Amino acid sequence: MMIVWIFLGLGTGWVIHHLSDYMPRFALRPPARPASGPVPAPLAVGQLFRPDLGQPWIRLDAAVEMGTAVYFAWAWMFYGLSWNLLLHLVAFVFFVLVAVIDIKFRLVLNVLMYPAVVLIVLAQLVIDPTHMMNVLVGGAFAFSIFYGTARIKPEGLGGGDIKLALLIGLLFGFPGVLFALLLGAGATAVFIVTLLVTRRGGLKTHIPYAPFLCFGALAALMLSPLWLGSGVLG
Repeated sequence: MMIVWIFLGLGTGWVIHHLSDYMPRFALRPPARPASGPVPAPLAVGQLFRPDLGQPWIRLDAAVEMGTAVYFAWAWMFYGLSWNLLLHLVAFVFFVLVAVIDIKFRLVLNVLMYPAVVLIVLAQLVIDPTHMMNVLVGGAFAFSIFYGTARIKPEGLGGGDIKLALLIGLLFGFPGVLFALLLGAGATAVFIVTLLVTRRGGLKTHIPYAPFLCFGALAALMLSPLWLGSGVLG
């Protein structure tokens, strides 16, 4: 059964990286690069997976497939065949897709964000409506933090980052969202320090923040049995 879930994860990873090349055509603004062709990659994060700008995203696509296979196998071992397993796998696929699109194209797509926000609220109402207030507070908290930061420093965060933060807040509720955001901020800090130490970037280097938000959410999902969440997956 483990082999089945590994191959299912590999297949899902293959679908993710193909969707990541297809879905930017639904963006409200043109992506940072077309769906094909040798053009500059996003700075910092993208350069880790595509140091030669004339090459396709082979490293990133392989990492997505392998990472998805590992997560699918781990989730099946931990949760077994259950609704909880399905919810965690759907969340994993969503966050990986969002992160990969932002790495490749510097886009956080509304076509992903808006339906996901609606589905999370509906899922909360169905699964456990008694936690609805915590979910709304978590979403409002994350939204206010990122919206306020974007107003103070517009070049640092975009509208997509704000919507993604809102979604994470609704997913984990309050105070669970604090853990997810803290993990994302910690990963960002580690990455920035690494850039400075290795002299591969500076304080003005553009760093897409959505992949780190997604990392924080995924890490919080994997560690969710160790802490008390108040959202859909808490």
